[in-house]
Amino acid sequence: MKGNRYEKARKLLNIVRQGSASNVLFTDENIFTVNSTYNSHNSKKLLRRSHQRSEKASVSSRNHFPSSVMIWAGKTASELTFQKDWASAHGAKTTVEPRRQQFPDLRQGYLVISHLI
Repeated sequence: MKGNRYEKARKLLNIVRQGSASNVLFTDENIFTVNSTYNSHNSKKLLRRSHQRSEKASVSSRNHFPSSVMIWAGKTASELTFQKDWASAHGAKTTVEPRRQQFPDLRQGYLVISHLI
């Protein structure tokens, strides 16, 4: 596996040396869970000395299929940052048409986060 990473890093350095880095899109994605699984070590309650621990204090609930969201982003050498999202505001006519004029090759649903000068 290390050899594979080494070869990929060498290829990437060659691309940069040749000046072809503008054709590379670096991407990453991550899943964020809204209600993660319950962990008793992360859930502590401070009780006064006069209060006893009760069953109510130790009850926890969790969803077996927690909600989650997938975030994807990409960065180019031309300092454009892309983010894939499904926000309804980004599909509005007032948003889509200016985006099409400025970035005609950009697919629907991708939002340009920043264009640095």
